[in-house]
Amino acid sequence: MIWWKQLFLCFYQSGKALRRGSEVFWQKENIDIDLFLYNVLIYLKNTTHMDLPYKLALFPKDEYADKFGIQFWKSGRKVNEMLWRRTQLEKNKDESGWKSETDLRKKLVHGLDGYTMETHEKKNLLSLNLNSVYLYFHMSMPKAELSSYKDKLHESLKLWGWMNLVGSKDRVRWSLRLSIRENVEDTSFREPIPDGYESIEFSLISDGNTAHKLRENYPWIILKNWIREKNKPGNYIKTKSVDDIMKYFPAQVETGGGASIECWVPPLKRMHEVYSVLKHPEEVFIRNAEEDNLVTLLLQDPEGFYFQASEIQRKALEAKPSLFYDVLKRGHKKGLFVGPIITNNYDGLVNLKWLEDHFVRKFDPQHLVPEIEFHPEAKSLIVVWSHADRRMVQAAARAFGLKVIYVDPEGYHEGNIFSPYPLEWPQDWDIHLQWTAREFAEKILRAQV
Repeated sequence: MIWWKQLFLCFYQSGKALRRGSEVFWQKENIDIDLFLYNVLIYLKNTTHMDLPYKLALFPKDEYADKFGIQFWKSGRKVNEMLWRRTQLEKNKDESGWKSETDLRKKLVHGLDGYTMETHEKKNLLSLNLNSVYLYFHMSMPKAELSSYKDKLHESLKLWGWMNLVGSKDRVRWSLRLSIRENVEDTSFREPIPDGYESIEFSLISDGNTAHKLRENYPWIILKNWIREKNKPGNYIKTKSVDDIMKYFPAQVETGGGASIECWVPPLKRMHEVYSVLKHPEEVFIRNAEEDNLVTLLLQDPEGFYFQASEIQRKALEAKPSLFYDVLKRGHKKGLFVGPIITNNYDGLVNLKWLEDHFVRKFDPQHLVPEIEFHPEAKSLIVVWSHADRRMVQAAARAFGLKVIYVDPEGYHEGNIFSPYPLEWPQDWDIHLQWTAREFAEKILRAQV
């Protein structure tokens, strides 16, 4: 790499390291200056040479010795899987920009990141490590539009030190290997490329990683079998009184991202920004090279990209269960809540209360419709602040004869700004309480637990 690029990277990475250190510094009540400096130093070390395992953050061993195992390892979350399908269809025209039958643009992003926690060389610290990465990106669009993506991709490869692999068309940088393909025709899983369209795709894989082998075709299989359509709410019941739902206990509980946000774990929309799949607050697909930052950030600064992509895991390890989780635990002991906690959340906070959970955010074709065995004593399913598309869980609850009760403030705060986020799934005779998870916990605590 020529000298001016090296100099630029030195300043760039040093600035990011100090920013990362400051995040650690200011968000701790009791500041450990050694921990602060170690986090800055490991970031500088790894961002100048991204070998795996990639050290993401350090934690005091006496406080975090068992936390990773409970939250992630035992609950089957040590591999974080992300999958987004952004296709133009009439049924999603508001989000995709579909206007006619010739609008057939398609974007797929699929990631698998593996995490471990190991003893650091400074024995009283533990290191959260990224052990393996896999990222698949596909874009299909009219030929003239796709040329800007190709230009952006090849310019980034040339500028940021991706070397040609001898005897292959692949590119390598440190322990990462990039395979680029154009106009792939594989009708065993994919639809044919439309007339006038072209496609480009790439796979980024870490050395020795084979975890993706059985899942490479999942985006295409799922795309062929299921497309999300927005629901229209039915004639449901709004109430402000906890007394109106007490007759529906014992209840089984489904938790969403709102309960995590109250514990300072980022919402999933943060990953929409990192992976450039959805523009907020407009709620429209990102499908042009000018706004799509995934290609540039990933190729220019893979270590910075994966530091951002690991934010949920890092913040989840720092998080402590809120009053809502305390009330879930107490309610289970008293028989107010029954059965596993059905959850869409990556953070594993339920497990810190030694409650059984049923993780339903899965992307294999066999679990597109989650298989839920509701507790035989349950009279209702209480859905707490969930906006991910898990309507099949609620549909299964109705079919099982349960009353579906939504606890949701229909929005969230970002700083001092409240962003509305209306429910779209309540159906006839469902009940809605416009509360946060904490407000729900406080009212249940006063009423019963």
